[in-house]
This record gives sequence, structure tokens and C-alpha cells, in this order.
Amino acid sequence: FTSDSGRCIVFESTGDMSDNTGSYDPVSNPPTGFTNGDGSQEVFYVELDVNAVPEPGSYTQLTDGPAGTTSSEPYVGGYYYPRQCNIVAFASDHPQTVDAPAGVQLYNFKRISAEIRPLAARQVPFAGNLPPAGDYFTPSISSASNFARGPFILFSTAADVLNNASTRMNVFRYRVFHPMMTQYTDLDAGDAVAPVISDGGRWIAFESNGEILLEDRE
Repeated sequence: FTSDSGRCIVFESTGDMSDNTGSYDPVSNPPTGFTNGDGSQEVFYVELDVNAVPEPGSYTQLTDGPAGTTSSEPYVGGYYYPRQCNIVAFASDHPQTVDAPAGVQLYNFKRISAEIRPLAARQVPFAGNLPPAGDYFTPSISSASNFARGPFILFSTAADVLNNASTRMNVFRYRVFHPMMTQYTDLDAGDAVAPVISDGGRWIAFESNGEILLEDRE
């Protein structure tokens, strides 16, 4: 997946990148120190120069897990360049933080600090404001936006993220800066899956076999 500007790409690999320190610019892209000798599936980031050639030392391994674990579905976003390459969203079945709940969880990686963070938001009524245990699917991220509120990460899950008795696969949006969690669907039957979001974050689209348009709801 490439950023709007084309200056960075995120991808999955079971390989061990020969130049994965991210140290060519330790201020804006500090190294994580991760290596992948065990062949687990990890998420990587590479920054390109103006000629679309990888910068020296710009491959960075963003995730780390033991053999047999999977980190996947990376998306990179940001509301204007150079922040366009600052936030990477991804899924992982291996805890990437010490407080991560069980299951396939979603995380965001902040490039300028080399930090991995779970999708914590004050609206989430669980310990640490973290989403509950469960499996979270198909993250999608907004890119260019004229608002500093973004980027936004969309995903679907059957977990009851907001503790409102939600039981079906529903669509949620997470705002990275000034963290906020929003639930877009609340199905009694059927599922809402595979959400995507426009660059500015104003439009979303998803698939569903449920009844979305109910007259008794806004």
C-alpha cells in the first residue's frame, strides 16, 4: 500500500530485510531494532526519494513476533506531506504491546517516535480504554485530509467495542489524533464488513447482508 504522495510504501514479508534499521534519518524515522530471522510474517515500511528509489537505510520492520505469527494488512496515511507517511495501521495475531487484548488486534505505528500503539480511545469503556478481546478485520486508513483530526482508521469486528450489546460484525472508525472511537453500524442480523474510507475521511463504504436503512433510526 502506498501513500498518496508515493513517498512511502508499507508491505508484508516473511523475509529479513538486509537494511531494515530505518536509520538513514534517525530523527524522523528512528529504527525499531526488529529483525526477522525466524521467518514470521511482519509489516515493513520503506521510504522513497523523489525518483521513487528507496532511500539508503530506509527499510524499517514495524512489527515483531515469533515464528508462525502473522502481522498483516498494513495501510499508511496522514493528512499532508510530510505527515503523509507518519501513521501505519495494521493487524496482528501476536500482541505488539504489553497491554494488548487477546485475538487479532489492530495497532498504529507512529514513524517519528517508532512507537506501536493499540487503538485506545476514551469512548471505549474497558481497561486502559482499549477495545475488548476479539478479532478485528480489514483496517483501512484515510490519507490526505485538510483536517488535523485525521487520519482515520476503519475496521470491522463482532467485538462489543463500546459495550452497547453489539453482537454482529459492525463497522467502526478510530481517529488517531485526539483519539475517538465511532460505531457506524449496529445490526440485529447480518454483518457489515470490508470498510474503506475516502482520503479526507468524509465518506465510507462497506459491504453488508444486513438491513442498514431502518426507519426508526437516524
